[in-house]
This record gives sequence, C-alpha cells and structure tokens, in this order.
Amino acid sequence: MDRLCSNPIESISAEQMRQLKKWGVQRHTWPQWMSVLAEEVGEAAQEVNKTFESGHSTLLESQHRVKLRRELIQVAAVAVTWVEQLDEETSKENNSCPGKSDEH
Repeated sequence: MDRLCSNPIESISAEQMRQLKKWGVQRHTWPQWMSVLAEEVGEAAQEVNKTFESGHSTLLESQHRVKLRRELIQVAAVAVTWVEQLDEETSKENNSCPGKSDEH
C-alpha cells in the first residue's frame, strides 16, 4: 500500500505481513536487528538524496513522496517487528506484557 493518504498504521501492518510472507517469522539478535533497521533507514536516506540530487529542492512531486513513504513504512515495520520480539521475550521471562500497566 503506497498511497499517500492511506492510514500509516495500516500500511505498517500490511508491510509486516508482506515481510512475513517473504522471510517468515523473523527473530534476530539485537545487533542483527540493528543492522536490518539501519539498512532500511539507509534506503530511506538514499531516496531523499536521489530526490535532492536530481535538482528537486522539495519533495513536492508525488512520485518522490510515494517512494519515500514506502521506505519509511519499511523502517517502521522492521522497528515494530523488533519491538514485538522484545515484548515476547519479556513476557516469557516475566509472565507479563511489557508496556502495559496493571493500573487503569
């Protein structure tokens, strides 16, 4: 989903599903996760650099915004998947769900 007006959370979820289908369940060490995340951030940076190197001073052209959005959605999907792994590991260790308070 690359439409600019689509819900970003839905786009992230869809990207996670795409990655799941492509790679299967991803479980990595923290250094491996950081490498994957940095690679995705690097791709987003490359998209920004390509846009500005081509003489565009802003990202006004829709095609550039769509490409950058796609890369940023991939960054977010990787980060969320990593957080999910951290939460699963913490939950197994503590028999609780991290990030949620027992107080309401």
